[in-house]
Formats: sequence, structure tokens, C-alpha cells
Amino acid sequence: MWPAKGKTACAPLAALLAAVWVPACGSESTDRCAGVICDDPPADSCLGAERLQAFRSPGACDPATGQCSYVFDERHCEFGCADGLCKASPDTSVWGWVSVLELGDAQLNADWGWMDGVRAHFAAEPYCRRALDFDQPGICCSPLQTIGACTLYEHPFEDSWRCEPACDWDRQECVTEDDTDFCRDLPWAFDIGELQLTAPGLDITLVADELGRYASASALPADLFAAGDPISAASSGGELDAFELACQGVAPLELADTQVELRRDQSAILAWTPADPGSRVRVLIASGPHHPAPPAVSIVCEADDEAGQVEIGAELVNGFLDLTWVLNRFSHAGRYRRCVEQPFQQEIGLVAGSLRHLDVIWQH
Repeated sequence: MWPAKGKTACAPLAALLAAVWVPACGSESTDRCAGVICDDPPADSCLGAERLQAFRSPGACDPATGQCSYVFDERHCEFGCADGLCKASPDTSVWGWVSVLELGDAQLNADWGWMDGVRAHFAAEPYCRRALDFDQPGICCSPLQTIGACTLYEHPFEDSWRCEPACDWDRQECVTEDDTDFCRDLPWAFDIGELQLTAPGLDITLVADELGRYASASALPADLFAAGDPISAASSGGELDAFELACQGVAPLELADTQVELRRDQSAILAWTPADPGSRVRVLIASGPHHPAPPAVSIVCEADDEAGQVEIGAELVNGFLDLTWVLNRFSHAGRYRRCVEQPFQQEIGLVAGSLRHLDVIWQH
């Protein structure tokens, strides 16, 4: 007699293959969860005006069906719930930026996978790891000296792996206070909903990843705008109320020389062709370990586009050479416009720019 569908003819097999292990009659030997990863929970949703249903990940797989299930928490939203998010307090501190940058041959000091010129981030306070390159020295480094349009910054080297146990580097940083090393959570990152970016060469909607980083999921064209072209950013609203930003494109930056030589007791000049009245040019020369460590030593220069050049004084060059020990960071120059609004307690900005890579050569 043939076994019924879904059953196993165990007895004949057991008699013939006594030395071979065979599952007991009626048992299920197939694990339907093999290869199943439960990391795609349902979207969080509002249960009324002030409660949030938030699903946990990872979930659990049912071996009988191969289906994933997810546990959820219900949270009270003090300032209301909308679009699957608890709203932040109207008095919440917000630090944030949106960048629309034509990178050209430049590369950014940023998280791996988050190095495109079109991206955004919003957090409870400024912090170095997810700031724009040009802003990093001013946020987490100490200014040592300013000469003309240029400032020398320093951040003492610290072993990023010194904390034990090791920190979660996506969400924490290792800090030292009173000779004690410990892991500190990075500032809270806000989900602002969908972020729509529009320019003549750009029409894209960005969504935040699990770390609150907004970036394009696909490659973007090299030319996003021309000088004076309108650029807009509009959020749909999430933890923060919806807002809009508007700015204008800039002309591509053309440098007289992309090589910068830093020689002791000599100043260095970086020149460009003025082409966009009202825009500004910033220069970043950075040294130190790779991101996410802050720049150990850097020089930041800024001038009106009409100036046509910046001069890095010999004293700044000497200071940079005294402090630098490895050039494992990217340096670049950029023409830009930063347009700011204040929809919250602090200003947030839309930065439009054109960057060029700098090849830094230094000799003691």
C-alpha cells in the first residue's frame, strides 16, 4: 500500500535499511525556515492619535510554515502620532542639513555606503561623524590659529577601539572621562518622513535608513544643476513637522591646480576662476585616520568666490606639518551656497555645491 500524501512509508525502509537512520513515521523532516531571515517587519503604525505600534526586528520563523512573525510594542506618543512615528516636542533641538553636491572627482569622509553628494541627516545635536566634511573641524576639533581666510584645527588622536567591550560603531562612540573609557550613544537621529529633492538634473525621494541617514539608493547623474538653477527640498513630516528648503545651484569649480604642496616655512596658494558672484569657496585639507575617527589635524579656508584664491600662511603650514602623521583622509575644495531656514528651534540648511579633489603633498 502506498503511503497517503504527505506521509512517509517508514516500515519497508526500516526493514531494508536497518543500519540507516530514518525519521519516525508521520514526522516532518523539512525545516521550512532554512535560509529564511526575519528582518523585514511590518511598518510601524499609529493606533489612534497618541499611540504607536512599533514592531521589533528580528522576528521569529515558524518551522511548520516558513512564515515570519514579529513582536510589537505599544508606545504612548506625548506629542501625537502621525505616519507611524511619534512626533517630537515642538521645543526639540534639531541640527540638520541637506546636501546636493556635484562631487566630480572628489570623495567624502563619511560612512561607507553614505558617501554620495546627495544626502541628508537630522539629529538632536551636532556631532562630527555625520556632519558635512567642511563642518567637521568646527564641530569636534579645537581651533589653534587663524591667519586670513584659513584656520588650523587639531583633534588629539584617540584609539577608536580602546573601549572594552567594543562599542556599536553604528550607534555609539568611545569616549574618555576621568580616565575612564566608555561607550556613549550618538545623538538621536530624527526620521522626517520622505525627503523630496528637486533640481533640473534631479528628482528623487529619499527615505531614512535605520541610522537616520538619507541617501539615494541608485546612481545619480554627474550634472545636477547649473549656476542659479532652483533646488528644493521638502519633507513629508515624521518625527518632525514637514518643512521646505530652497536654494540655487552654483557654477562648476575650476581650479588653477588641484595639487597643494605644503612645505615648511612656505605659504601655499590655492587659486580658482571666479564664475559665480554670491557663492563662496571652501577648502579642506585633512589629515589623520580614516572616518569615523575625526580629522587629527586640518586646515579650513573660506572666501567669497570673487576673491579667486586663498593663501595658507606659512605658520599654518608649519603647524599642520608638526601635527600630521598620516594622510588617510580626503581633501577637497568646493564652491557652494548654503540656504538656511528655521522651522524648528535651530536653523537647518540646504547646501548646493561643486567639489574638486585636492592632491596634498607635504614635506617636512
